[in-house]
Amino acid sequence: METIKLFAIELIYSTMVLDSFYSMKNLPSLIGRQKFLASYIHLIGSRLGRTQKFKHLFLISREFKGNFDYDFVPYKFGAYSFTMENDLKVLERKKITDDASYLKKYFLSMSSEDQGRLIEFFEKYQGIVGSKNETIRVTYEKYPYFAINSTIIDQYPEARARMTAVKESLRAQNGVTLFTIGYESKSIEGFFNQLIENNVNTLVDVRCNRKSMKFGFSEKKLSSICDLLGIQYVGLSELGIESEKRKDLETMEDYQRLFADYQKSLRSRKKYILALKEILAKDSRIALMCFELDPQMCHRTVLAREFLKLYDVPLKEL
Repeated sequence: METIKLFAIELIYSTMVLDSFYSMKNLPSLIGRQKFLASYIHLIGSRLGRTQKFKHLFLISREFKGNFDYDFVPYKFGAYSFTMENDLKVLERKKITDDASYLKKYFLSMSSEDQGRLIEFFEKYQGIVGSKNETIRVTYEKYPYFAINSTIIDQYPEARARMTAVKESLRAQNGVTLFTIGYESKSIEGFFNQLIENNVNTLVDVRCNRKSMKFGFSEKKLSSICDLLGIQYVGLSELGIESEKRKDLETMEDYQRLFADYQKSLRSRKKYILALKEILAKDSRIALMCFELDPQMCHRTVLAREFLKLYDVPLKEL
């Protein structure tokens, strides 16, 4: 592959003067993260496969942090982002990846800081960006956590030793524990990393309504990702709070009344708490999930505390 650094630098300085010529009008609408992805594709070209694209954006997000970063999880070929995969599909659906003029315009619309991040990446890694094997090797060796689920790790012996140490450290967390977790303000990848890093075996969804406007957190997608990452998914909406009861919550007193009513209602939901006990007995480390980031503002904390009155196990809030 030709030296991308020289090409990219020449491109920036020769085209920035034409910025006003490339109007952003009539371009397909994208959010900032997707524009950055389009800018990366503009520089790298479309000939590279998805695996290399994921590893490149992983390195950029880890080592050249800026306004638009992706989170990643350890998957079968290493670092993977469900959000980035979805964004790539958006670019393809809008036919942006097939239009060089679109890609250039998005690149020119980025700040000099974000353009510089791409240039820095290509400068540092110009020796490997064209090689799928070398790109994977570098990411595995530098970031062994993201190789723990790799199906091709045996091809990289040095990385395998580091990955094995990380994996054993995670598995050493094996005591029975009840976790609680909220996904507000978290990416789907950040959410799952918390589960993986704590060796959670089963995710128990205690939302009454298991749909979400936030990418990745509706039941069908969430269950699918759990399956891909080796985590069991259980839906227990019977332990949720009905949506109509959550309306017009404005003060702390409103929440306190809501949670007091919910606590009383658990007396009639004993069979579901018993189901929760059976899940914990079987899977040892389970997490109750709901939306709110602050556990004190969510019914999952009330549920967990009531559960602990009956079954004494360690509780950890993620």
